[in-house]
Amino acid sequence: MDKDFCGNHLYNLQLLEGAENIAKKDKDPEVWLKEEYKDNQQAIEEYKRKNYIDPTLKLEWENIKEFREKREEAIIEKLKEVLLPKS
Repeated sequence: MDKDFCGNHLYNLQLLEGAENIAKKDKDPEVWLKEEYKDNQQAIEEYKRKNYIDPTLKLEWENIKEFREKREEAIIEKLKEVLLPKS
């Protein structure tokens, strides 16, 4: 898949504060995470979990299909949990 094509799909979007958005701009996600969290694996995994990303998945372009599938599934499950009444 093409990076430019994937960049603006729903599964790849995230609401960010201004400073975080500027820091992430044009960096591969895995590079940004290592820089931002000083290679602290536990903090990186927590960030991924909070953002509906499989914490074991490396955020590299070779994994974009798996990332998309897993993140879409996690977002859908969370939306169902929040929006649908419990029966």
